Amino acid sequence: MTPLSRLFLRAMARTGGRAGLWAWLLLAAGSLAQALSVIRIPTAHCALLVLAGAVCSTATLMVEVTMIAGPAAALAELRGDGTWLGLRSLGTRGRDLVLPVTVWAGGLGLLALAGSHALEPAARGWLRDARVEAAVGLRLDAGGSAAIGPWALAGLPGGRVRFAGDTDGHEVVGGAQTVSLAPARGAVTVKLGEGEAHSVEPGWTLHFSTLTTVLPLSGGPRVETAERGTPELLDRPLNPYERWILWKRTLLPAILVPLSLLGPPIGARMRAGGGVGALALGFWTLLRISDAIAQAGPGVAATALLLPCLGGLALGWATWRDR
Repeated sequence: MTPLSRLFLRAMARTGGRAGLWAWLLLAAGSLAQALSVIRIPTAHCALLVLAGAVCSTATLMVEVTMIAGPAAALAELRGDGTWLGLRSLGTRGRDLVLPVTVWAGGLGLLALAGSHALEPAARGWLRDARVEAAVGLRLDAGGSAAIGPWALAGLPGGRVRFAGDTDGHEVVGGAQTVSLAPARGAVTVKLGEGEAHSVEPGWTLHFSTLTTVLPLSGGPRVETAERGTPELLDRPLNPYERWILWKRTLLPAILVPLSLLGPPIGARMRAGGGVGALALGFWTLLRISDAIAQAGPGVAATALLLPCLGGLALGWATWRDR
């Protein structure tokens, strides 16, 4: 590897690594805050699930940010301190950066591929398990209250409980002498002792000695496609949108490898933050458009994402004077 390649790889590791770590910190903090806004942590195990889920579910996106930010931020830094001008005076051209950028993006692309197929689905499953564990670990003391899926529960003296919620489209309120909670897949099983329930409309009353119901948490008892590992998805029939989710696990890292080559032309023209932000916004917009048309088939959605990216790459290099 040439001295120029080693120089640019070090610059990408320094600038792109810093950008990726900041992105990871912000994304993980946002995911953690979102989880803590809807659950109360009852045990150290639940806290560990939430923390691991928040950190690991955002790791793949951090790697992808690093992959794209590195080349743009590195050339912007070299341009800012005059190093790129000096290299140009020695005959260095933009095309000389293709090898180090490809090595950089290829290595990170493999990490992103592993993360999207294995780590991220597992981490999303940990967050779901944490929601279930937090709900099951609730202690409804007298005066305490909690929300579990579509129901609200309030503790009364003597272990009794009042409840209100939605059941099959009907608003139901009632009370019971005892309550116990048990985990289910993406849900909580609530077993009520002797009590009664009645609907707000049209008006019926149910007296029961025991009543058991399953309350789905956010996302419901159904395990979402994003929470399933790739081997599990490959073993079951998928609708077009689920196939698109599966495709994206490979497609996004694959597209970002050549797209990272757009970094040097961007870094040569703009400040790193503005250039990377504009590129990320454009890619995010294309991705949302692809998601919206995924029902037409994953091939159509992939084409809608891939062609503009390749067109932008070609245009960026064609208009770069230092190429």
